[in-house]
Amino acid sequence: HNSALADSALSLMGVLYCGIMPATLVNLRYIDPYSVIFVVLICVVTDVGAYFVGKGLGKSKLAPHVSPGKTWAGFWGAVFFTVILGGLWGYFRGTYNLLLWSFVALGGSLVAQAGDLFESSLKRDAQVKDSGNCIPGHGGVLDRFDSYLFVSVYVFIFTLILNFRS
Repeated sequence: HNSALADSALSLMGVLYCGIMPATLVNLRYIDPYSVIFVVLICVVTDVGAYFVGKGLGKSKLAPHVSPGKTWAGFWGAVFFTVILGGLWGYFRGTYNLLLWSFVALGGSLVAQAGDLFESSLKRDAQVKDSGNCIPGHGGVLDRFDSYLFVSVYVFIFTLILNFRS
């Protein structure tokens, strides 16, 4: 029973991870093309903020058994810079609702980091270092795009809500 249930859960996750999540990013461009840019910016600022603050100030590990290089300082650096991004996004989009967009960006940063840790845990469970070798030194294609998949779903939901309200 457990094996059949586990196999079914893995199959469902495969459909979600490799099918529905990328399709969400594609569909997002039809609802609001600028939201695709926002997804990319959230992921880039999260990665860059985490990297530089983590390298400069990071001491205590965030999840050493899953991703040994990630630190709490990097986590908070990612959040900080992504919240600033959200305020700037709201300003330049002309909505002037800086708090709303900062909140959306905050959630996006959290989702991006969770997506990255999720993909790292999949690699740990499979006992592989990289999910492929197409992009040398970057852990594979999934490692480069894991956060984009998760953030695209998150921003898609917020975009639908905001477009529905207006």
